[in-house]
Amino acid sequence: MRGVYGGRTYYFQFGSDTVNDGVFLEANDVTNGVGETEETVLCAFWCDGDDSFTFHCFRQELPFALVEDFVREARRCVAFGRPLPPDHPGR
Repeated sequence: MRGVYGGRTYYFQFGSDTVNDGVFLEANDVTNGVGETEETVLCAFWCDGDDSFTFHCFRQELPFALVEDFVREARRCVAFGRPLPPDHPGR
């Protein structure tokens, strides 16, 4: 997914992390072009080992709409629609 938020261009990248036993979704700021000065600003990670779902923000200020869309997409594709455990703080 690619979009413009607050005048900057971002894209979401989904991937597998075999070292940490899980999958992730990243939001990358690619305002200056993919592969040039790309910067990861958000990351959601689902650990298959313990079913934990974590969120990391690497920039202090981000457009609220970007964060909303990212969290929605992370819940859809990183958690694969699995319900979070009842005691998970994200519930």
